[in-house]
Amino acid sequence: MAKDAERRASVRLLQEVVRVIQAESSYRSIVRRVLALERLYSAAAADEAERRLMRFQTEKMLFDAALDRGAVFRTVQRRFRAVLRLPCDYLPSYLISLVMMHIVFANYCGRRGRSRAGIRLLEGLATDLERWKGSVPKGMLSYCRSQVAQHLRRLRKGQLD
Repeated sequence: MAKDAERRASVRLLQEVVRVIQAESSYRSIVRRVLALERLYSAAAADEAERRLMRFQTEKMLFDAALDRGAVFRTVQRRFRAVLRLPCDYLPSYLISLVMMHIVFANYCGRRGRSRAGIRLLEGLATDLERWKGSVPKGMLSYCRSQVAQHLRRLRKGQLD
């Protein structure tokens, strides 16, 4: 029964965060309301692992909202780094999310005239992917590598979405 309550709390948090992001036009008000919701629902989590997962999901959604709402580069970069600083104990799904966030942020860098920063970011990620060998299925790692390589080529050529 406790596991059902945990899931319900995390699901309710995500539902509320989506509603806030859809309803608010100001990024600052989104952040303020989302962080308040996270505090509220985290109190209902049964353990620290659930709270960490909720924290990761919230930070990722704030990163996405910063991109969608056209926040300044520094804010988007800060949100990206905040997600990366969070501990990850939910492999392998974390790897896919991590790679996609790197790609999104690298492309964002390229669209903002900071292609070199995006290229360095993806080159570093390509190197870091080697440490995941043996921790995730080979197919998943291969997919992640191919996505990073593809976006690196596009970024180097200036072919951004």
